[in-house]
Amino acid sequence: MHFVHPSTGECFYLQTLLTIAKGAKNFDEIRMFDDTVHPIYKAACLAHGLLEDDGEWNQCLAEAGEMQTGSQLHPLFAHILLHCHPAEPAVLWQQHREKNCNNLQHRLTTHHDIPEPTNDQIYDYGLYLLDCILLTSGNIFLTMSELPWDDHLWNN
Repeated sequence: MHFVHPSTGECFYLQTLLTIAKGAKNFDEIRMFDDTVHPIYKAACLAHGLLEDDGEWNQCLAEAGEMQTGSQLHPLFAHILLHCHPAEPAVLWQQHREKNCNNLQHRLTTHHDIPEPTNDQIYDYGLYLLDCILLTSGNIFLTMSELPWDDHLWNN
């Protein structure tokens, strides 16, 4: 079997599953664990326990969220995405987006003329700011990190 780098995403997870999927006759059977066919190979790898969970990153963000503002949490979240390769970045974002974006309502009101921004606008703007950090720090885009960005046309 050829080497597949983890940065290739689903190809890497497929290869990982192929090392343990004995007798699988099709791609659905490769993604199956405990009678459940997982939608993607990464989810099947997680179900099999082949990947580490994000417990340490979850705890890190929770502890930092108690002491830091959203503008301080964005670089930490970006660092985790760039260097720690969390298993489920979208889940981490969902769990910690409120604290990551706690200072953005005022910013949207005063700098972007949105008198009453919705939570979706606030979180989308938070993802935009995170994307800016990722682009300057590691030259990657949010779409490469599996985060649910609406790609609203923001500017700082």
